[in-house]
Amino acid sequence: MTLQTLDALGFNIDAFIGIPYGESNWPIMRMLDHVSGQSYRCLRMIQHPIKPTQYKFDFKQSSFLPNTEEKLFVNLYEKSEVNQNYMSAMTALVETELVRCIQTCIKQNKKLLIYEDGGYAVPLIYQIYQDPNHGLHSLFKNAVDKNIIIGAVEVTTAGEKRDRAAIEYYQGKALLPVLSTARDDIKLIFETKGVSQAIIDSTSTALGRLGLPTFETRKVAVIGGNGAIGTRLVEELTEMQNSTSHVFAVDIVDQAFSREIDSQRFPYAATKVDYLNLGRYIVEDTCLPVIVDLPFGERHPQLYSDKIEKSVLEFFSPSPKYESFNELVITNAFPSPESSLQTLWYQTNTLNGLWESIRQQYGYVPEKIELLPNGQGMSQIFSKQNCFKKVTLLVPEQILSFRKVTRLIQNHIDTIIGVTGSLVLDELDINGFLTRKNIGYLVDELILTSGSSKDYEFRKAIVFLDELLEIISENTIDIHQQLIWYKRYYEQKLCFISDSETQVIHQVLSSSETSDSLVAKLKDYPELIKSMGLKDVESSTWVSGLVEWIRHQIKKNISIHKSFHDDIGTVYDIQFNGQSKRLVLLADGFVINFFAKHEKGVKTEYIDPIVTMQLLGLVKLATTEKGIEPGVYRMAQRFKTDDIDLFWKALDDKSRPIEFGVAESRNE
Repeated sequence: MTLQTLDALGFNIDAFIGIPYGESNWPIMRMLDHVSGQSYRCLRMIQHPIKPTQYKFDFKQSSFLPNTEEKLFVNLYEKSEVNQNYMSAMTALVETELVRCIQTCIKQNKKLLIYEDGGYAVPLIYQIYQDPNHGLHSLFKNAVDKNIIIGAVEVTTAGEKRDRAAIEYYQGKALLPVLSTARDDIKLIFETKGVSQAIIDSTSTALGRLGLPTFETRKVAVIGGNGAIGTRLVEELTEMQNSTSHVFAVDIVDQAFSREIDSQRFPYAATKVDYLNLGRYIVEDTCLPVIVDLPFGERHPQLYSDKIEKSVLEFFSPSPKYESFNELVITNAFPSPESSLQTLWYQTNTLNGLWESIRQQYGYVPEKIELLPNGQGMSQIFSKQNCFKKVTLLVPEQILSFRKVTRLIQNHIDTIIGVTGSLVLDELDINGFLTRKNIGYLVDELILTSGSSKDYEFRKAIVFLDELLEIISENTIDIHQQLIWYKRYYEQKLCFISDSETQVIHQVLSSSETSDSLVAKLKDYPELIKSMGLKDVESSTWVSGLVEWIRHQIKKNISIHKSFHDDIGTVYDIQFNGQSKRLVLLADGFVINFFAKHEKGVKTEYIDPIVTMQLLGLVKLATTEKGIEPGVYRMAQRFKTDDIDLFWKALDDKSRPIEFGVAESRNE
């Protein structure tokens, strides 16, 4: 539909570059190639079963080019640096097509517009323009300086960030005008509802296909849970579970995202897109949360309970496991929002007996009560000599928010949804999953799913797991590469290398930069040489012997079986320390099409106004007589207010309640 609209508006599509989503069969790709005027260039991925994700063109399925042109791409993607990862593969394709489009525009005396989803082309233009040694420098510089490339429309926040980063990297000099919808109200307020629904629907579909429970009983952490999409996702999950008890935010931002529209002018739309009143309470490393579940329907809960008494007494006890905590926060067990903070205040007298017990048993004296901002609750401060502790009581509907996900993993979170577009999960988080104790005899399970189709949040974890698979396999691995891996593992004190020799090996690896220095350092530890079976062999073989010994220890301590499930994801079945673990990665790089396949039906109604705005942006760039100054702009900044209001008015009209009329009598 978008391609047909572009054609109707008089634009010529020189190159249509895409990752085939969903059921990318021959008829669908034929259709896309036909609608785009035979300009379709399709990036299909083929992944190696063990090594980190590798992307290649599959021209037998995705190309409609003549043999001579097709050979150009086949040769291009035989290069290892091009097939290194998704971004390198996509960038190579974009560069190839940009060159062709610029040359065509110069030959035909036409202008070039870029309409992109993800910031691939614009940063590449900056890179080549600023590099006089690049083979394409003169072509790209000429295209920019002579206004052959007149601008771009960007769709995503990630793409806008890349465009801004390119400007900043090159001394703040902008080369092109970029109109972005990424931060416009219609996208941040309205479309994010559709994205959050799509995440839940697509993930539920995948879990169902694997025979796993969906979200009703899951404990979910949303990485980026206070951002525009994350806030909506937390709302959807909370409503599904009728409680905030099992939903957590992970974010460096303290407050949930919120933005309002004019409720006087668009009352029905304002109601439709309003946010739930879910506060955020930041759980610091020194804070110990206690969750007492409270369904939204509960109307007369009591503040005092046996569970609260037990938790408070343990918190103040001299037990070593509570030494690192100075705050106990109790959440979800208090009066409903109708009375909220006022009722909580009136009920605090029921805790006086408990406070007196703490004073008598542990010497902590209750001092003052501090009210939290925004009516979130209150904190009772206690003192004992120069030591201060506090018990914080939260009103209902507060989401516990963490800076990092590691602590949640250690405490048996079972589902993580990433919506940041940034590298977040790493080796230490996987280590936390491996070392947590299984509950009963069940397989300990952790589900990872990304709110985008590119799983940026989990990329470090994926590469790390593939490293372990390589080590566990019988493949020959370069010794230098193994030393790099093992040095990192020992620095991070990962669980599968933990033994009596750990500290010594760490010292050897960390203080040695070359093979000779490694051998020299090993001579300081004769007992280690003996335990590795290297005492009676030539010192020239010690490095390879050390590497092989570490590899053997890892293989002895952990086993991993990786399986692929078409259109679902990757499952890692792990045995560690006598426990069975299962890591399920949904919609990872191998099945990048999965998320996009299942999100489209949900997102259509939400994305239509966004696409319309983007098309208007192309028209704006193409028809503005004096041109727009180079820079990155919110789309709404370049439109009239009345034009933007049309989108909200359309939503307001659709959100209007049914007006029931009185049926006329047939006899009248």
